[in-house]
Amino acid sequence: NMSVIRCIVGRSGSGKDFIGNILSRDLGIPMLVTYTTREMREGEINGKEHWFINKQQMDYIKNNKQMIAYTKIGEVEYCGLYEDVVDKDIIYIINPNGIKYIKEHFKDLELKIIYVYANEKTREQRVKSRSDYESSYKKRYESEDEEFKEFEENQEWDYIIENSI
Repeated sequence: NMSVIRCIVGRSGSGKDFIGNILSRDLGIPMLVTYTTREMREGEINGKEHWFINKQQMDYIKNNKQMIAYTKIGEVEYCGLYEDVVDKDIIYIINPNGIKYIKEHFKDLELKIIYVYANEKTREQRVKSRSDYESSYKKRYESEDEEFKEFEENQEWDYIIENSI
């Protein structure tokens, strides 16, 4: 019995978390809680959206745990752990590079890829309302084009959800 990782992919502001939470609730499948060195945003809870850790803790994970995906955006690091997904049905909010990494390194994991698409105007409105927009989001927003270009051209998804307002 293969477990399935339902990967939710989308650009910043597409509504990945929103869609992920709905699917998690409706399917009764937990969201993967990933690790990050970014600051907690208002309303976030440690252990719910992410495990918020410092650089030293992230270095420890990198040296001692098997990561299924690791991303660095500016100075902020994110990762998911193999032990948290193996033999489980789970929802994982991830980027195209993370999917590529899993496909190359973990052939035992079955992925279903759900692409959350929102038009640029909608995404921009959502992202601008975030408290960390100026500091970290602008950078991320601009760096995504390259990463998503290949993903979109090759239509590397199993399902697509249109989430524009």
